[in-house]
Amino acid sequence: MIEVSLAIEEINKRYALLPTSLQNDETFISFLYQATILALKNHQREKINALRGALVSAADPKRVFEDLAFQFLRYIDELSVTHLGILVCLDKHAGQFTKLEKLEQVLSELQSFLGAGIERAAFRSFLHDLDARFLIRVGDLEDLPEYASKKSYLLLEESTKRSLEVTSLGRSFLSFVRRDEP
Repeated sequence: MIEVSLAIEEINKRYALLPTSLQNDETFISFLYQATILALKNHQREKINALRGALVSAADPKRVFEDLAFQFLRYIDELSVTHLGILVCLDKHAGQFTKLEKLEQVLSELQSFLGAGIERAAFRSFLHDLDARFLIRVGDLEDLPEYASKKSYLLLEESTKRSLEVTSLGRSFLSFVRRDEP
């Protein structure tokens, strides 16, 4: 409840919306209830912060499409702190990852930024989860053949490899959960 009250204060500061105006916004109230349930299920500060940021974003009068906001809320629930850390790191250091062609290189680079070790099989799973939600595009990492698009490129008569990158949906998600961004 403390986090909700802090979010309401931030909403009032950022969007000049008072709690009385928010109580009549059915979409915001639904979002608030669902975010509160998720917060009660979590102990991790990173996820609580993401939920708080999402709550502030959901109050934005120019908010994202309602269904997308609720989809992002679901992503906060489903993804782990490590998923979120990988996504943030890939976005923040995008230039570092576009040149890499092997999974081991990506894993090594990410671990240096995150300051934590991630087991290779778990890392593959994290990438798959983010890719399945269209938050990243894995591209053509040589030792991650399940993502290789070489066949489709031959069919499309394209010759360049696709690089690992955060998608526009991934950047929208990050912007939605980061309360420090306007």
